[in-house]
Amino acid sequence: MKNQFDARTDGKWFKSEYPIIQGAMAGIANADFVLEMDKNGILGTLSTYGLSPKECQQEIEKLKKTGIRFACNLMLKHPDIEEFANIMIAEKVPIVTLSAGYRPEIVKQLKMAGVIILAVVGSPKQAKKIADLDVDIIIAEGLESGGHIGKYSTGELVEILVHTLDKPIIAAGGISDYEGLQHFLEKGAIGIQIGTPLLLTTESPLPLQQKEKIAAAEPSDIVVITGDIGLEIRGINDHESFIPCGISAGKLDSIVSVKERIEKLVQQRV
Repeated sequence: MKNQFDARTDGKWFKSEYPIIQGAMAGIANADFVLEMDKNGILGTLSTYGLSPKECQQEIEKLKKTGIRFACNLMLKHPDIEEFANIMIAEKVPIVTLSAGYRPEIVKQLKMAGVIILAVVGSPKQAKKIADLDVDIIIAEGLESGGHIGKYSTGELVEILVHTLDKPIIAAGGISDYEGLQHFLEKGAIGIQIGTPLLLTTESPLPLQQKEKIAAAEPSDIVVITGDIGLEIRGINDHESFIPCGISAGKLDSIVSVKERIEKLVQQRV
């Protein structure tokens, strides 16, 4: 499908209408949510965090029945990583996004099965290490993103990786509008990954009360805390619960449909 981004992105990777990936948000990105992404022209990613292997397989089967192209997230530090990887290989999942860990043997198994592999990284050192395992695409996730964060901004990380790695780069973290998408395409990224903007949609399974808190948040309300395992996490701490979200929440003040959110990302304001 042709669109205004085709001349500046690599159609080999993006079969979706737009060069945008929905990030694998834990507890949010279920099969129904992924289907909404496909309906609106972007690549959806099923989050496997919190699922049992059986539940994961059921969600994958639900997506396969629709015939859409989708990705699955695979956390390499998961205690059942081998079982999850085997499910994805057996179910012929087309794309897998790797995060949180380093397991060369898992990467090798996925590659041998013909899976397209994307790897989320937060630093140049991490990117070099995982790129040497022959993954297909690097997702440069900056500290502007929600959830666990690194030390490099999205801009810094993309700039470094575009010039040091012979891999396609996708920008992630803090991107919520057309200008952000265009900026990173001009910097050499082949696309972007977004999460927080999709939390604030009517289709998102995030509880309405939490959506409203994110929509009402000022930039100063979005903080970084140290999580249970010692890693820094970005989000909103409302004294009742911590809501992971990125700094783009400070720019978003309404809950809209996925369709409207994507349109705002891909259409230039006049």
